[in-house]
Amino acid sequence: MKKFTKLFLFAAAFVACGTVANAQSNIDFETVGQSWTWTVFANGPSGSDVATNLTVPFANPSATGINTSANCAKFIEDPTAAPWGGFWSGNIGSFTINATNKIVKMMVYKDVISPVGVKLEGTTFPQVLVPNTKVNEWELLIFDFSGNIGQTFSKLTLLPDFPGTRTSGSTTYIDNITFGNGTTAVKSVSADVNAVSCYPNPAINQLTVSAKSEISQVVVRNLLGQTVKTVAINGLQKSIDVSAIAAGNYFVSVKLANGQSATQKFVKL
Repeated sequence: MKKFTKLFLFAAAFVACGTVANAQSNIDFETVGQSWTWTVFANGPSGSDVATNLTVPFANPSATGINTSANCAKFIEDPTAAPWGGFWSGNIGSFTINATNKIVKMMVYKDVISPVGVKLEGTTFPQVLVPNTKVNEWELLIFDFSGNIGQTFSKLTLLPDFPGTRTSGSTTYIDNITFGNGTTAVKSVSADVNAVSCYPNPAINQLTVSAKSEISQVVVRNLLGQTVKTVAINGLQKSIDVSAIAAGNYFVSVKLANGQSATQKFVKL
């Protein structure tokens, strides 16, 4: 997945202190956001609040294209949910919009075409709606909060499927929510997947992970997004003992010391 150096240096302080560490924080549901308290609203039958309609983290339904990460967030809208059904968190902490964090980028994977909303809440409540243009594949949406520079917020609200009038239900996957100045290229959010390799694949007892840049951590997850092994690394290559892992298919998320990461799949025999 796509991350920035400062986030990894200050991620713990960011969550504990309740303050956005920098303008390029990445809520990727693997290192940030997966353990936040998210509150759902107006997403169930007749607009009721159904907490089980949100799953965080959830295994990436299509780890291809612009999003090869292992995890994301999954949100379900009932066919009779309110048009504004969504979820929010205050774990983002207090932050002020400025020239370096005014652009919010978010990846979505939807089964319908409809506006997607990002709402910031504080003393004011600006909301930006942007429609997706693709279905059943990852797409990067950009939300411009340039009109709110100088305003301070403490809550992030996401509105995955916000039609004028709801006529059907939907399922939306959300990933990689970043705050920046709008100049960062999409590919800079993630490491080149070809720069990371895992072998042998399939593996029986040992899985070797290597990269062109220094590796800081390797996380092995099953297809449900559950972490089964975490290994700290300080080098370009490491052999990981996978002998105790049950046979099956897994994701290997390789985090680099430069703040980027990539995800590979491997089979455990």
